[in-house]
Amino acid sequence: MLRQAVVLVVVFAAVTHGLQVIQCSNNRPLPDEVIIPGCGSLPCSVPNQSDFNFSVRFAPTFPTSSLTVDVRASLLGLFLPYEVPEHLRNGCNNINTSCPLAAGQSVTLTGNAPVEAPLTGVTVTMEFEITGDGGQVATCFAATMLRYTVLLVALVASASFTEALQTRACAEGTHPSRVVISGCTEMPCNLIRGSDVSMELDFVAPHAAETLRYGVIATALGITAPYELPPDRANACNWLSGSACPISANEDVTATLSMPVLPIYPLVIKMFRALLLIALVPALAYANVTRPCTNNRPQPTNVVIEGCTAAPCDLVRGENVIAYIDFTTDRSVTEMTTVPTATALGVTAPYPLPGNFADTCQWLEGTTCPLSPFEDVTYRLTIPVLSIYPLVSLSIEIDVVDEAGDSVTCFVVDAQVVPAGGDRKI
Repeated sequence: MLRQAVVLVVVFAAVTHGLQVIQCSNNRPLPDEVIIPGCGSLPCSVPNQSDFNFSVRFAPTFPTSSLTVDVRASLLGLFLPYEVPEHLRNGCNNINTSCPLAAGQSVTLTGNAPVEAPLTGVTVTMEFEITGDGGQVATCFAATMLRYTVLLVALVASASFTEALQTRACAEGTHPSRVVISGCTEMPCNLIRGSDVSMELDFVAPHAAETLRYGVIATALGITAPYELPPDRANACNWLSGSACPISANEDVTATLSMPVLPIYPLVIKMFRALLLIALVPALAYANVTRPCTNNRPQPTNVVIEGCTAAPCDLVRGENVIAYIDFTTDRSVTEMTTVPTATALGVTAPYPLPGNFADTCQWLEGTTCPLSPFEDVTYRLTIPVLSIYPLVSLSIEIDVVDEAGDSVTCFVVDAQVVPAGGDRKI
């Protein structure tokens, strides 16, 4: 059987040895050179279900005794968990010298990672980040596997019928009474790459709420995954018209939502569900879902776990759990790491987060590290639930620690792993 080929494009922000490249987000350092065997110019063809081989030359700006390779995969602009092969993750085993490295020392790392698109007609982007001691970024580059494209882009908002636009309701939650999407009067709506799509929705608050947060989920070619919004746009309280947070029960609310459509997004048909997440005022809503950690470690001021209002929360195999954690620092903090621990059937073990999901500072909303004393912080936590996990009940401790390993905030949630498509506790 012949394998389908994927087209691999490596893009950076400078020209290095014939390859045109662009920088990773947050101005992470560029490598000095990237080589893909057998590819002299873009695009590079890599057979599907094979390994993507690469060689990257870089010089860390700091001394380090370790190198860790992390891979972040996204499908159609939607971030997905990617299990980094063990042979690749320890970068010191794959360089032309040995660790430790001095600041400014040039080093070449060679590696390979599996390339397997789950469906035809999709684009998978893989971001390769190499970090040293303390999580300092030594270099970063991205690779895109392009399959093929289709012609239309569709948008479906979580709303009931409106005069201007007929939209579909979500499976759960209160429907808006009106939805208007700029420039669209009938489905499918066109999303222009490199621009924003704006919508306005009216709804009646089902209960009092201190905060409102947008969450967007996209489905394309049978794949459903979170569609990340910039932190300022995800905070719906910033986008209310004629009212402000907190809101009262039965209050009429008008909110706007602006979704970026990045130039790199492929031309595909997508379905979006726009979810408005409401953090309830009563403290009981928080207490029913999470509990304090031992040893009087600091508790969050609020935790919202998508799809869960009562313990145990369902962890659906093959999906991500998304939680928003509000906490206040009691001291200055330079770095933070999320350390999950799971207890099931009387056995307690680490629950490692893949890639950079454990780097708490990369997932703060509206602020960045370092943090000042008494700073109010919102942290977006992503916990991938692998398809191989057994169907068990468990408790998960989420401990966010600082650069010294001391707890910044900590909570425990009771959960159960359930099969995809199974009943969820809402």
